Amino acid sequence: LPGTMTALAALWSGVLSTPVRSRDARFSELGGNSLTMISLRMRIAAELGADISAQQLHAHDDLEGMTTAVDAAPRVGSRARR
Repeated sequence: LPGTMTALAALWSGVLSTPVRSRDARFSELGGNSLTMISLRMRIAAELGADISAQQLHAHDDLEGMTTAVDAAPRVGSRARR
């Protein structure tokens, strides 16, 4: 698995406590739910620097799709503050 996908697979494995072996793996099918999705979102921000919403993560439930979404997301701290 290349770059971001490898890092994201490791994050999935950490929050789901199960190995991720395929780019076609689906977060929900591996046991992911709304609570683990929030944990994943926080870890993505901390470890990959991507500011991605839970809705975007939910919309891209497969590893390959989520990798694309994470790569396209703004970086943490790059959004305008209110």
